Amino acid sequence: MKIRSFEDIAIGETGELSRIILQSDVDRFVGLTGDDNPLHVNSEFARQTTFKEPVVHGMLAGSLVSTLIGTQLPGPGALWVKQEFRFLGPVRVNDNLNVKVVVLAKHARDRTIDIEVEATVSGRGAVLKGKGSVLMLNLDISNDRQSSSKPVQKALITGATGEIGSAIARTLSAKGFHIIAHSNRNHQKALALQEEIVNAGGECDVFQCDLSNIENVKKFAADIVGRFGVVDTLILNASGNIDQTDILSTQVLNINESLSINLLSSLTLIQQFVPGMIEQNSGRIIGVSSDAVHVQPNKGWFTYTVGKTALESLIRQSAIELGHKGITSNIVAPGMTDTSFVSNIPARARQVVAQTTPNRRLGTTIDIANAIAFLCDSNSGHVNGQTLRINGGIGV
Repeated sequence: MKIRSFEDIAIGETGELSRIILQSDVDRFVGLTGDDNPLHVNSEFARQTTFKEPVVHGMLAGSLVSTLIGTQLPGPGALWVKQEFRFLGPVRVNDNLNVKVVVLAKHARDRTIDIEVEATVSGRGAVLKGKGSVLMLNLDISNDRQSSSKPVQKALITGATGEIGSAIARTLSAKGFHIIAHSNRNHQKALALQEEIVNAGGECDVFQCDLSNIENVKKFAADIVGRFGVVDTLILNASGNIDQTDILSTQVLNINESLSINLLSSLTLIQQFVPGMIEQNSGRIIGVSSDAVHVQPNKGWFTYTVGKTALESLIRQSAIELGHKGITSNIVAPGMTDTSFVSNIPARARQVVAQTTPNRRLGTTIDIANAIAFLCDSNSGHVNGQTLRINGGIGV
């Protein structure tokens, strides 16, 4: 079985399929679909219509387009995602039907191909025309176990539009990772990040999902697995806002949202992606927490730290259960970092933190990204279940 890559498909390329439509084909189609419209199956009824003879189901003819797409152009691994047909004339039993597909355009960003379709009957001309779109899945087709066990270096980064998430994406891309960037409300920032990475010679795809809705997370994960196959690196970086609400005013709704974003969505993503990691005997899971979990709590940060504490518990459990399968799970807990995320903290308070840190400065997004890049490296395979506090030495 020959499986072609997206890059191999050429604009203008054609594929053709011919088949004589038999009565047995019509009978099987009726049995499968239940469409026993007398126009298709009853000669006496058809004689009373303008067609005079039974007409083959239009979608039986259309199904040959699916056959052509799935077996020839593009071939195995292609998924027919959109189609518009115009039925120009009837197809009858014993007609010789010829179906032709032409590649009109290619879209590298989402790996889709635009096609034009025409079906003709010998002696009568065109009976069907249309246009459609075909998605080419990114398959791991290696039959060599040693080869398939090598890291494929695809990294999903949740919350990739934030300053830390963007820094992680740029750093991993520079190290050869194919970046899959998640966003929620800031999709335009995700597209800008994608453009920046691609212009720098890297690979980046963007996906949008509300991580507080677990059903959406399941669909989001399934879409990524279907599109890319094994994703060997999972960076759980998404974070809810710090609402500055004291515990007497905290609402259950806010706690549930924090747990959904930090814990439940992360658990769902792990459950979806780990089977692929197990198959190739390697993988990296990294939870981006906060040093606020490990020091004296800040007033108004309760819902935020509850979510991050839950994430850390999940990552430690993952380390215990998955380490023997070649999958490491670690936590990066940044201290106060010079980003807009802490802009609501008074400047004097930020200065005090910087001066009381042994390194005498706040952390930067590059500090965090470089630490994560180390944990993603294939040479860090014996670092598992650890919490790396990126805080310049506070608490030593």
